[in-house]
Amino acid sequence: MEERRNEVEIKENPIKEVDISLNKVIKSVCKIIYENKVGTGFLIKLYKEEKELKCITTNEHVITKEMIELNKIIDIKYNCEDKWIKIKLDKNERYIIYNKNLDVTIIGIKKEDEIKDKYFLLPNINNNIDYINKDIYI
Repeated sequence: MEERRNEVEIKENPIKEVDISLNKVIKSVCKIIYENKVGTGFLIKLYKEEKELKCITTNEHVITKEMIELNKIIDIKYNCEDKWIKIKLDKNERYIIYNKNLDVTIIGIKKEDEIKDKYFLLPNINNNIDYINKDIYI
């Protein structure tokens, strides 16, 4: 069998680049608590019909359909801030979507939640699809 060998281009400061990227992402991570359940999520910006929405995205098993239907209240904390923020899961007051199959829940944030704008990330959507179906060796 032929040995496979892959070459990787190492830039001058790869660690520095990783650190910069991680520092941007770490600030958007939030802790989510509901009763005795603890999870994590990300503060993100989405665009729906050209309107910017600030949201928390997490897994559907962290914030479930049942919690949303019962208008439960979750506590979140982000970027090591001292205060916890209470968020009522009310579809009449917030943009909320969930999908059990994709294991995702997205909760809209309101101004009165007082989460600092600088912590919301815009997901990096890369339209270059050259990497799809390519082999990756680790």
